[in-house]
Amino acid sequence: MIDRKTAPALAGGLLLASLTLISTGATAQTSSGNAAPGHAPTNPGPATASPSDATVREAGAALRDVAGIKQSYGARMQSASPDQQQSLAQQAEQEEVAAVRRHGLSVDQFNQVVETARADPAVRSRLLAAAGVNGQQQ
Repeated sequence: MIDRKTAPALAGGLLLASLTLISTGATAQTSSGNAAPGHAPTNPGPATASPSDATVREAGAALRDVAGIKQSYGARMQSASPDQQQSLAQQAEQEEVAAVRRHGLSVDQFNQVVETARADPAVRSRLLAAAGVNGQQQ
C-alpha cells in the first residue's frame, strides 16, 4: 500500500509516464516511425505479458483522468506563488493517485501498463483508444 511519504514520488512518476505516453503515442500515430523530438527511444527490458482488455480499459480511463488533473493544476500553478505551487503540486499528486485507484488499479499496475504500452505498439494503441486520445474511444 502507498503511504503518505511515497505517494508524491509515485504520483510524480505516474504523471511523467502518462504524459510521456500521450506525447509519444500521439507522435507515433502521426509520424513515419521516428521518435518524438526530445524523446529518446526506451529499452523495454524483459518481455512482459500483454495486459488484459479490462486492465487496459481501466488504465486508459485513469490516464485520461490524470492528464485532466495535470492540465487543471498546471493552469492554476502558473499564477500561484512558490508556496502555493508546492501545495498545489501535492494536491495534484494526491488526486492523480486517487484517480488511478478509482479505476481499480494500484499505481504499480498503472505504471506497468504504461511501460508495456511504451514498448509495445499494439498495447499503446489499445491504451490510447481506451483513453480517448485523438478521438478514439472504446
